[in-house]
Amino acid sequence: MVTIGFTGDIIFSSKYFKESWQKEDLFDQGIKDYLKEADYVVANVEAPMTSAAGGSGGSISHANPPESIVRLNDLNANIWNLANNHAMDCGPEGVSDTIALAEANGIRHFGAGMNEEHAGRIVELDEAGGIGMFGVVYYKDFLKAGVDKPGCITYDEPEKIRAIIEKIKEKNRWCVLVVHGGEEFASMPLPYVRRLYHKFLEYGADAIVSHHSHTLQNYEKVGDKMIFYSLGNLVCDTDYQRLQKHTQEGALIRLTFDEEKYTWDYHGTKIDRQEHKVVSCEPTAIFTNIGEEQFRKLWPLGAWNYCKTDRIASIYFNPHKADFTALQWIQNDISWFGKNIAMELLRGRLLYRLGLWRSADKKLVEYLLE
Repeated sequence: MVTIGFTGDIIFSSKYFKESWQKEDLFDQGIKDYLKEADYVVANVEAPMTSAAGGSGGSISHANPPESIVRLNDLNANIWNLANNHAMDCGPEGVSDTIALAEANGIRHFGAGMNEEHAGRIVELDEAGGIGMFGVVYYKDFLKAGVDKPGCITYDEPEKIRAIIEKIKEKNRWCVLVVHGGEEFASMPLPYVRRLYHKFLEYGADAIVSHHSHTLQNYEKVGDKMIFYSLGNLVCDTDYQRLQKHTQEGALIRLTFDEEKYTWDYHGTKIDRQEHKVVSCEPTAIFTNIGEEQFRKLWPLGAWNYCKTDRIASIYFNPHKADFTALQWIQNDISWFGKNIAMELLRGRLLYRLGLWRSADKKLVEYLLE
């Protein structure tokens, strides 16, 4: 039997943690104890651990001070997931520095590398019949690794992902896929994300642990497999995020495997914005199992909720969009998502007006309407 812990997003260089990461009591004792009871902890190291400067072309760039490794050690973080949208924020040097720091400290890692082969690295554990883990990130060309190009495997490369899963399952009982994907500030996955993650389970993954939205989302039990759509923020706090609701909340999870099955448990977290620390708390109402029936009722409300948060985020970086017409917002969605997903979003907003979501779980409806 073996237990593996997982965290949400960790960016020590985010505005309100730039200094406070140096505090020995950054994490309360409940968080430390929860993760120290795990044999392994996969920390989502969202920004490169480097002193290098640079920028990926994204709207915001981050770099964790290498010295902040002491706070990762507080979390018993002996495996790092590097598949993140900020992986290339400091260019190739940021990737190589992060990998060098991990390896110099005996920490295993996956999710990013100096080329496509390294980006698809698998971390294997011998316990419970063998467990293989790897990481992928959402679809942006500047993140995509190539033959001689640093980066990550992106989740619009299904054949690569399938091949890695099949390679893991050839000699391991279990496959865990860590995904940095979905949409920022969404409270539940959009339908295309749910379809994609279900497809990864069909390929042979046994559990999917995801983050990126900076909000805690629901989980889903699919047969004897689990999808955790987003663990939210652990250490990440910016003015950009403070415009949105629920960005101070997150959850840690532990998966406990034997050769026949796995079980899981959780520990809720919250960013204390007065003290700039991370404390234990109960997760919010959205952290619950949402299966097919509830999802079918709720997704139009989720789409409406996401579009509202996306407009806030878009206007933050592009103030001129405050004057966009409805048609311009549709064109904006097509530019970002592509036509198919943009049209699905539009359909969701139209279905929202029919109000069928009113028959869904009351607590979830109230949460999404906040």
